[in-house]
Amino acid sequence: MIPINLYEPNEALQGENLIEVFQQTSGGLRREKKLSLTTLKDFIIGSILSRIGGVGTVPEWSDITNYTAMTLVRVDDAQYVTINTSTNLNKPPLANPLHWFPVPSWETLKTQFASGLPISLGMSPICDRAGGDYRQNSIFGKYTVNGTSYTAYRVALDGTVVTGNSTLETILSGYWRLDLYAPEVGGVRTLIDIGDYVLTPQSDSSGDALTIGELVVDQFQGHTFRPGDANIFNASGVGIIASGTDSQLGQVENTGDPVADNDNGTPRTGSTTHGKRFTVGVPHIIVIKED
Repeated sequence: MIPINLYEPNEALQGENLIEVFQQTSGGLRREKKLSLTTLKDFIIGSILSRIGGVGTVPEWSDITNYTAMTLVRVDDAQYVTINTSTNLNKPPLANPLHWFPVPSWETLKTQFASGLPISLGMSPICDRAGGDYRQNSIFGKYTVNGTSYTAYRVALDGTVVTGNSTLETILSGYWRLDLYAPEVGGVRTLIDIGDYVLTPQSDSSGDALTIGELVVDQFQGHTFRPGDANIFNASGVGIIASGTDSQLGQVENTGDPVADNDNGTPRTGSTTHGKRFTVGVPHIIVIKED
């Protein structure tokens, strides 16, 4: 056996695959127990992380386990949640983002929970509501801090009805921004659908975004039209207003379809007014609950 020097009353001796722990007594050394190297490593890591946000009871990832959706595993001190509905066997979490998503650290999660800010997971299948692996809500980490265990959840802001959904009712019970993100109307709580909305800083009294958490619908800045340097024509193509006048503006039947101006390309129309954008997955909020 190879001695390991520990400058404590106890002395540990390492065998081929075991750590033998001896207790110092008045009569000499007494063998207390044998620990496998894996058990000792888990004990040491758990003891350290319990003071800074340890991984609690999350099991270590195994290459022989076929994981089902929404299962937590850990790799060293990092946690991952499996997101796919298909087979997840021998797919290392770090190298397989289509099957796993890394859980944020305790420091990050508690900040996200306290801020209440909607967060997107980018292009991950877990937040792609058009895909088969989309998850409206899921477990999102387990941590032990100063002896107290906590479980984190992510809840997508996708318009899902909360009332009558036992899972969501349990997760969101007592959530500090419940009335903002799942307002109750007629006795029914429904999560807001944040799709198509852009996060906007709160404005002063002269702006439109006055209330924190308010969904401000799209609009067009107020304006008027006046004739320009050419006649205005009705739907039949007959000129009804001469250049520079507006006395007959009320006779305009319609404006017709938008046409190209030979400078900015073909006009694009849709249900909302917006600038160029890149679409990512449905944002979510973080909820942390004490076990």
